[in-house]
Amino acid sequence: MSASLSPSSWIVSTSPTASVFETVVPSLVTDSVFVGLANFAADAHDPVFWKVAANTFIYTIAATLLKMVGGLGLALAMNQDFKFKNTIRAAMLLPFIVPTVLSTIAWMWILDPAFAPVNWFLRYFKLADPGPAWLGNPVLAMVSLIAINVWRGL
Repeated sequence: MSASLSPSSWIVSTSPTASVFETVVPSLVTDSVFVGLANFAADAHDPVFWKVAANTFIYTIAATLLKMVGGLGLALAMNQDFKFKNTIRAAMLLPFIVPTVLSTIAWMWILDPAFAPVNWFLRYFKLADPGPAWLGNPVLAMVSLIAINVWRGL
């Protein structure tokens, strides 16, 4: 395989093969054997594949709908006249101004089970003790990731 191929064409060209990778570099594929659609048939019977597909569907639909409804709501709200409108409008740009790496680190801290501000709030008001592991529970992790994605996209 030529390293000059785009990643998409490389994926399409290697999907009907059973390849052994020496490294993660696509040009270093060895022992490539044509297997046709066997890889896809194996995926059809793999429960992990279907769990990943369901998670991707849920994440995509939920994030898209929430961004659409939230964006429309914010647009309608920001079209009204109210005090501190310009300040709030500037604060709404924060997700776009903050680099992705910094916001990722900030969200890791915000969702940390031991030191999360959300968990401090829940413990202070005796709503949960200890606070939940936001990224340790599959359902809470999905909800948290959707919320972060919506925050980044509004």
